[in-house]
Amino acid sequence: MGIAKAAGESGCVLLEKDRLFNVLLAHELFHAVEEQHADEIYTRTEKVELWRKPFSNRSSIACLSEMAAMAFAGELLGLDCSPYMLDVLLVYAYDKEAAWGLYEEIGELIC
Repeated sequence: MGIAKAAGESGCVLLEKDRLFNVLLAHELFHAVEEQHADEIYTRTEKVELWRKPFSNRSSIACLSEMAAMAFAGELLGLDCSPYMLDVLLVYAYDKEAAWGLYEEIGELIC
């Protein structure tokens, strides 16, 4: 199913061509700013300690960047619905059951 058809059938405004383009552009804009400020931006500097001494390992949290980029896009564009719903589409392409589970989970968090 194409995006235009999905947008029409679902009524999801995030799937409208111009809106989708703007969300993705805003998302990538965040990553560009993040890259320029990698030494000081929280998404790159925050670390969690995975093991305690003597085998201490501090690791970054990879998903912070993606979460922040989607939140940035939502705020910048003043979206009425969560841009995280686009994640459902990405998962749906390879696992329909997991996508529906993600959809329901997101719905519970934002509704």
